[in-house]
Amino acid sequence: MDELGGINPGVFWAYIFSQAICYLSIANGVSTAGKIAYFTASGPFVLIIILMFRYSHNKGITLLIN
Repeated sequence: MDELGGINPGVFWAYIFSQAICYLSIANGVSTAGKIAYFTASGPFVLIIILMFRYSHNKGITLLIN
């Protein structure tokens, strides 16, 4: 392990958290997994729309468009 640089604590805890969320959603049944699937499918689109709105209202955006 030392040759590879060891374990990154932030990545380790993010992995543990994601595994716990997956376990809990599967343990609670299909309805919870379906709700998570809806969020993960629509989440990136909402984020893209928010970012497009924010960056389209910057002061220097006309320099990039022209």
